[in-house]
Amino acid sequence: MEISAAAYKNSWRFDKEGLPADLIRRGMAVPDPTKPHGLKLLIEDYPYAQDGLLIWSAIENWVRTYVERYYPDSSLVCNDKELQEWYSESINVGHFDLRDADWWPKLETADDLVSILTTIIWLASAQHAALNFGQYPYGGYVPNRPPLMRRLIPEENDPEYASFLADPQKVLHVGTAKFIASNKIHGCGRQFINTLTGRGVHRGTTTAINMVRRC
Repeated sequence: MEISAAAYKNSWRFDKEGLPADLIRRGMAVPDPTKPHGLKLLIEDYPYAQDGLLIWSAIENWVRTYVERYYPDSSLVCNDKELQEWYSESINVGHFDLRDADWWPKLETADDLVSILTTIIWLASAQHAALNFGQYPYGGYVPNRPPLMRRLIPEENDPEYASFLADPQKVLHVGTAKFIASNKIHGCGRQFINTLTGRGVHRGTTTAINMVRRC
C-alpha cells in the first residue's frame, strides 16, 4: 500500500492513464500519426499493448458515438451544468490532494468528454482486468507466498505496538488489502451491460439503447 500511495502521490496523472498515453510515457511506444491509434509500438510482441489497443479503440468508438448522440455541439458540453459539476467533483473531491495540478484535462468540447470517459471506462474495465485478475493465480500458489513471511500482529516490545494500539483498524486494513485484491471470486449477481434486457434498464431513446447493446 505504501508503494501504491507513493506512486499516486509522485507520478499518477489522469491525462496519462489512457492506454496510448501510458504506453508512450513508459517508453513502450512513440507517437506516430501514420500508425493506428497514433503510435508505434517499440516491442512488437507485446500482447498487453496489442490487444489493449484494440479494446481501447472499441471503447473510444462506442463512447464517441454515444457522446455525439447527446452532445452534437461542443457548446452543449460547456453549458451542461450537471456534467460540469460531476467533473469538478471528480477533481476537487475525488482527488482533493491533486486538485491544483495543471495537467487535468479541460472539459469544454465533445472530444474532451470522449477522452475523459474513454479513460475512465478503460481503467475500470480492461486495465483493471489485466492487472487484477492475474493476482490470484500468482498469489494463490503457496510457494509464491510462504506463510512464514506473513506479518504478525505486533507484540508489546515491538516498535509498532503503539501505533497498533492507537489505530488497530488501520493495521487491519493494511494487512488485509492484499488478500481482498487477489480474491478469485467475483460476485455471482453481477450483470454486464450487454446482457441486460428490457427497455427500463437503460434511460434514453431507442438509438441510445442500441448503442449500448452493440458494445
